[in-house]
Amino acid sequence: MNIFSRIFTLSCLIVSGISAQPGTLDNSFGTGGKVIHSIGVKDDWAWCAALQPDGKIIAAGYSTVDFVTRQAVTRFLPNGTPDASFGTGGNYVSTTEREVLGVALQNDGKIVTCGFQYNSNFYGGFAVSRLNANGTPDATFGTNGSVRHAFNTVKEEAHTVVVQSDGKIIAAGFVETGTNNYNFALIRLNADGTLDNSFGTAGKVTTQVGTGHDVIEDMILLPDGKILVCGNSWDAMNQDHIALARYNTNGTLDNTFGTNGIYVGQKGEGIELLRASDGKILLAGREVGTTVPDAFIWRFSANGVLDNTFGTAGLASVADISLNGAALQNDGKIIITGLKSSDFATARLTANGSLDNAFGTNGVAKTNLAPFSGLDQPHEALIQSDGRILIVGESYQGSKHNMSMARYQASGSSGLDDAEVFTSFKVFPNPMADDSRLQIALEDDFTGTLRFDLIALDGRILKTFYEEKTARNVIEVLNVVEVLNLDNVSAFFLRISGGKYSATRLVLR
Repeated sequence: MNIFSRIFTLSCLIVSGISAQPGTLDNSFGTGGKVIHSIGVKDDWAWCAALQPDGKIIAAGYSTVDFVTRQAVTRFLPNGTPDASFGTGGNYVSTTEREVLGVALQNDGKIVTCGFQYNSNFYGGFAVSRLNANGTPDATFGTNGSVRHAFNTVKEEAHTVVVQSDGKIIAAGFVETGTNNYNFALIRLNADGTLDNSFGTAGKVTTQVGTGHDVIEDMILLPDGKILVCGNSWDAMNQDHIALARYNTNGTLDNTFGTNGIYVGQKGEGIELLRASDGKILLAGREVGTTVPDAFIWRFSANGVLDNTFGTAGLASVADISLNGAALQNDGKIIITGLKSSDFATARLTANGSLDNAFGTNGVAKTNLAPFSGLDQPHEALIQSDGRILIVGESYQGSKHNMSMARYQASGSSGLDDAEVFTSFKVFPNPMADDSRLQIALEDDFTGTLRFDLIALDGRILKTFYEEKTARNVIEVLNVVEVLNLDNVSAFFLRISGGKYSATRLVLR
């Protein structure tokens, strides 16, 4: 049997056998699957994150400058390095004091954030900002890219933001209406940042749910344009209960949901909303009243009725994780992330609410971001187009907090056998000489960022690099053996992925 036959036979056997344990760190991301990013000399936090269609990552929160918290937005390339084409060195930091708690992307690539900003009398207000795709303030929005809209109360915060298909922007959170009394609050803005007078009263809506703290934590737009929010509401004993509310497109409560548009459930905090493909609603949250809270996930019908077919009487739980974020995989499995013993903790549940023991260790992956980090706290879970799981938060090292991320494998497959492939993918010459150029011809009309993984026959990722592809072009890597440092490799797989597509070829030397 000649060398080609031996390698070909071996590769056929390995393609079906290469695997990466679901829940293990993706070593092609950052350093060993982890990224720790410092903007300034003081604390840098990532409260929220979003994925661009090209795979780039937006992380937003605040950076402390001269003991003042300022809006901070960082964009990372798909491999976890800061995108130097965005802002300054990958970062945008505002010149005024404000903090970001929510982020959303527009179809034109602009980035919308929400949070809060105090005035000269130390009264809070909803702060909404918009950046151009290159990380500069959008001069067509408000004043220098920002607006502050207030309900004229002492404490007001916007925790979540969405962009409608018509370009209007909704921000939601809470306003203080008295001592220890908050109400749900929403505003809707026109595309230029002015209040939309067709929504609520002069663009604003407030809703009293309980007798104390009523706080919106998350919001999603439904296919019919209605607005679903979640959060928590105090009872008469000042204990939090999960709360949902659904609003019509004009800001009035939708009386077909729950009871008069509102659902208040058991004790707990509602943190994140997810909508399944069948229209059911998942509410991810956490236990209250304990030092080490459990993560909770409830499932509801589209009209706000608890779904008793999920978990136990509509509730699934994961012990000892203080949940901060959640995401839904395409196969219906549920990703949650939160704090566990000062580390990132990410768990996966099946579609019926039981722990997926194929993920991590008994369904949970726990990650210490760095050897000397004091506190690693995740705040957002995202699912990439290739299925990988991205967790974004912050890590305390030495004397400051830093933006941080971790990326995990989602399946046991390396992706070599993905069903959807590029229709034309040629590597030549193949076999290649040590001094030859590696040319890759892709004739599909996909455009955007392509990821190239060079994978050893035992499944290890040897190298990863990225290229921008225009329609029907040829990508060329010069002196691939020297550039990619593959001196001792006689054969490898080349996997190319972009958007929903993936394909792999065996390359010989």
